[in-house]
Amino acid sequence: MGILNDMKALHRFILIKCYIDKQKDILTMLEMPYEIAQFKRIKKHAVLSLAEKLEMIVEKN
Repeated sequence: MGILNDMKALHRFILIKCYIDKQKDILTMLEMPYEIAQFKRIKKHAVLSLAEKLEMIVEKN
């Protein structure tokens, strides 16, 4: 959890809700004031930020 604490609050919230709590994206989106495209963009940045902190290589599909 130390790595998550160093992240932006918004990124941390999305990562916890989507990957730790296993909440569906649509339910997480309803808790936030963002449109679908904005949410997906923010989620992508959160995942890439976490991968960078963990020094993981992420391949683009």
